[in-house]
Amino acid sequence: MEELIRLDHIYTSDENGHQLRDFNMTVFSGEFLFLIGPYGSGKHLVSRLLTGDLLHDSGTVTVLNHSPLSDSFLRNVHYLSDTADLIDSMTIYENIFLLRKPHGKRKWLFPKKAAVLESQRLLSEMGIMQSPYAKVKNLSHFERLLLCLIRIFSASPQLLILSQKEFNLSGEESEKIKEILLRKKADGISCLFISNYVTPLVSIADTALIMEHGRDRRTFRHQVISPELINSYLSVPVSHNISISGHSSSDPGKIQLELRSGARTLSVWTPGKITGFIDSSPDALLCFESYLESFCRINKIDFILALPENAASLSLADMKFVPENIENHLLNNLGIADNMLLPRYPRLCGWSGVIPASIAEYCTKEFLSYIHREDPLLTLEDLTQLERRILGIYRFCTKDVHAIFIDFPFIGMDQKGCDFMKYILTDISKKGIAIFISSKHYSVLEKYCSDILVCNDCLITDIVPRP
Repeated sequence: MEELIRLDHIYTSDENGHQLRDFNMTVFSGEFLFLIGPYGSGKHLVSRLLTGDLLHDSGTVTVLNHSPLSDSFLRNVHYLSDTADLIDSMTIYENIFLLRKPHGKRKWLFPKKAAVLESQRLLSEMGIMQSPYAKVKNLSHFERLLLCLIRIFSASPQLLILSQKEFNLSGEESEKIKEILLRKKADGISCLFISNYVTPLVSIADTALIMEHGRDRRTFRHQVISPELINSYLSVPVSHNISISGHSSSDPGKIQLELRSGARTLSVWTPGKITGFIDSSPDALLCFESYLESFCRINKIDFILALPENAASLSLADMKFVPENIENHLLNNLGIADNMLLPRYPRLCGWSGVIPASIAEYCTKEFLSYIHREDPLLTLEDLTQLERRILGIYRFCTKDVHAIFIDFPFIGMDQKGCDFMKYILTDISKKGIAIFISSKHYSVLEKYCSDILVCNDCLITDIVPRP
């Protein structure tokens, strides 16, 4: 087999202190590699290197035996992102073909008839018994996952990176995913599975690489990969204990969002405040949407929007979930206005499928003023990483959204960037949208949040007010 990508003696680190230290890995064309190790071992640094989100300090990255890592190769590397980047208010065929809009053309997103026919073929191939005209919001979690795979496969990737957080599946669903991936393997696609523990997908891996403390501890290639083989070399993941104290406090005159359980009411957000969310179980927040459902069920509570005229329970539709590195979820083939308007596309485009130029121009100007830029001809490529991340968050701030849960928006930022991000989030909060930040690091939340909700396996153990 031909080498697709090789990492040799890589040293790098991220803002959380995670490191790669003399790390080595090779992925061949058409190979399925299972990358496993405890939390903090550096697995996701590897995925960030391969998607171009992180640069290495030393060592070499080689593509196809001779070339350095390039933009052309990075466009063929796809990370199966959180299904939150699907646009719920749009149809299945619209979501699939968002990636196919010709660059630089704003008016028509795609030829509708061809898009519907091609979507019907792809859905049938995946075994999804849904109409291309069905709204994404009506799909099950598993169907949404399959739709994300369809969208990726339609872009003809060379390397697909899959994280364990998307594969908390039943036995039947796991078998379906295996069948789909093995069919694509025959087309030459390579897959990198990243996990903290052995999952059913290990059974289709050609190679397993065990990580520990940022190093490639052991690589198994050209032999049968089994859970027993991996577990015999895998250290037990380290659990993280949090020792804190504190009591909740509230000002009834300022309460805007509450947790309510029977007669017990806790203030969790007021305008202008950022609330932290941490769970001592390392993997608890990996898929925040399903986590929040468990959080409400286990604590027997509801989120209450406590406005002067009512006290209505919030549904998941009233909240938005913003994944880590949201800037990587923007669609590079669309402009600034197109990316920002996607959540509102059906309301704005009408019967024609066209977003009026006046609305696009107004929204572009509004966003640029928000990030203190003036040039109306700026494209997505002209924005910095921080500005792209703010765009990714800002597009969720529509009038019908009351709370936003953001997975660690300060990742990869210097102090100046972190301060500006806090300013932006505080400004959004002042306008009446509750801002929650999840992180695995209590010290981060202490620095940027007003209050911190502390949980253990979804159960609230404390609410700590910050000075």
